[in-house]
Order: sequence, then structure tokens, then C-alpha cells
Amino acid sequence: DVLENLFLVVQLEKSLFELDSIRSDNGQVQKEAASIIWDQTNLSFLKFLPSLEEGKVEFWAKLKNELPKNASLRTKVSLGLAKQEFVNKINTQLALSQKGYFNQGPFQNSGPLPPRVGETTTYTVSWRVQNFSNDVRNLKVKANLPSYISLTGKFEPGDARFTFDPLSREIVWEVGDLPSGASSPDLFFQISFNPGQNQRGQTPELISQARVVAQDVWTNQDLQSSVPGFNTTLPDDGSISSGMGIVQ
Repeated sequence: DVLENLFLVVQLEKSLFELDSIRSDNGQVQKEAASIIWDQTNLSFLKFLPSLEEGKVEFWAKLKNELPKNASLRTKVSLGLAKQEFVNKINTQLALSQKGYFNQGPFQNSGPLPPRVGETTTYTVSWRVQNFSNDVRNLKVKANLPSYISLTGKFEPGDARFTFDPLSREIVWEVGDLPSGASSPDLFFQISFNPGQNQRGQTPELISQARVVAQDVWTNQDLQSSVPGFNTTLPDDGSISSGMGIVQ
């Protein structure tokens, strides 16, 4: 059959979207109704659509930052007399924090600031994960230490499942299960840095980007996100200036 003079309507779930973010290059956006309408004036294939032919439309919309637990995205699509509802489960979002300090945290750091060639300076790294909407399991945080950085062996809480592989130089913190809306405890660990001659005048990286991985219990999907590493300038330690990170 040939379909002619069609209207295509997409109805979004108002409670889940930032309505002001809905846009389409060639559809008529009805923000208050959370819908988009296309007709033959802006999509030529809607004027005449033969059997087995297909067409495509695109639109963009931003989900709200705060979503209910175990949310599903229901999108209703109407093309002429044909109607279809699509249901997609929504993954939770994980927010990972990685910060570095000299004068903050549970450990008494030592050594020169700025760091000096041939002398050891210690620093504190903190990790924290916030989980927004769905329960997650098997949550882990991972990062790599550069070859010139060592662990001192100090970390808190003392019962944290915190391991280091000296071959891959990967640190792994096994958090385990993290419920919807919960945050992990803060993990602190201490690292040490003894600069070499080739690092004089530089601000070497102290730790790589950190990655959080987990499985979403609701969607059964693997989750992953990352945050940047940091160097000796310690941008999160407001008690020292960035110039104090330059190796002397």
C-alpha cells in the first residue's frame, strides 16, 4: 500500500525531559506538550511513501538531571493511523570525584613544596562515587600510577578493598553494591614522589584519569565514566598555589 499526506507525531514523556531542550531541524516542536510534529511541508517522504520504503527523522532532547529510580522512557509515535510505543530503560548516572591534596585529608604529608629533585614529597588522593537513580553492583574505581609514583601503604578506611598491581601499575578500589541515591564512603590513599633530574621545571602527573565501572541492576547494562588525572599543581588543594607544583 502507498501512504500519502501523512503526519508523523512523536510524544515524549514530559516528566523525564527538560522541555526547553527539545529541538528538531525540520519538525514543529510543541515544548509544552513535549511533542514534535512533521508533515509533508518539511518532510517530502510524508507526501508519498510507497510500500517497503522508509524515512528517517531526528530530534534531540535532554533528560532531567534527577530521575526517579528504575525509570523507563516511553515514547509514543504516530504515523497516520499507525501507532507504536517504544519503552527504553534508563541507565543511572555515576559521578566520580578524584582529588589530590598536600594539606588536607587524614594523613600528615611531608617533603618539600615545591617538590625538589632527589627528595620525596607525599600527597593524598581522594576518591568518591555518587550514584543517582538505579541500584548498581560490582562497582569499582580504577586508575594507574606513573612509574615514578609509589604508594606509601596508607589508606582509609582501613577495611576498603584496595589493591595495586605492580606490573600494570593499576590501583583498584572494589566498592561493591551502591544503592540508588547513595554515595560511597570517601577513600583516601597516600602516594609519594621523588623527582628525577629530567623532571626539573615540570609539573608531572601524579595519577592517571580515574575510571568508575559498574553494572546497572535495572537495565543490566555495564556503566563506565572517567575523570581526569591531576599533576603536582594540585588544583583541588586551595591552600597551595600552582607555582608550588613546579619541580625545583
